[in-house]
Amino acid sequence: MLAPPAYTFLNTCFAHPPITLRQASSTTPLTANSPAPEPVVTPITSEPASEVLSSDTCSPARDTASQPILRVKQAIVLNETDLEESFVKGSGPGGQKINKCRHRVQLKHVPTGLMAESQRFRELAANRKEARKLLRLKLDEMINGDLSRRAQIISKEQKRKKRQAQKTKRKYGKSDAEEGEMGLEGDAARQEEGTRKESEA
Repeated sequence: MLAPPAYTFLNTCFAHPPITLRQASSTTPLTANSPAPEPVVTPITSEPASEVLSSDTCSPARDTASQPILRVKQAIVLNETDLEESFVKGSGPGGQKINKCRHRVQLKHVPTGLMAESQRFRELAANRKEARKLLRLKLDEMINGDLSRRAQIISKEQKRKKRQAQKTKRKYGKSDAEEGEMGLEGDAARQEEGTRKESEA
């Protein structure tokens, strides 16, 4: 039995397509008649985090005791209240200006007991300035040690001499120090030979 044309037309217009539901975390389409997905449950462990993490992912703590301590150079400041200053007559060459005038400055640092003196100049003010400069250098050497200005100058001079010796050795095949040692060995050999000849005679 055929359906009337009007009934077929209404069924075609108002027929609903199947509703499709999608989840954000799944690519499988779900229809209205599909069963609901089962929730994913993450098991909770009672182990501490230190045991869960492997030794490869955990970096070992740095041993601060084995690391060298970085030294910092301290600034040297002279306080006039810590100084004892005296003026005496100079000595040595320089004439009456040195030998009869009290232009020689003696400076003492009371907390440390370090002393410095100067009679380099004929003016008292210049000698006072020079004495303070020398005392500051002594304090720098005592407090800072290898970081002091004098120690750095000595280190630079030693490095310069070492480079010069290496340059001489590359150019001439041997350094001055080696030549000196060879000369001493030759003198000792000649002296031993002369002693032997005298004993034979």
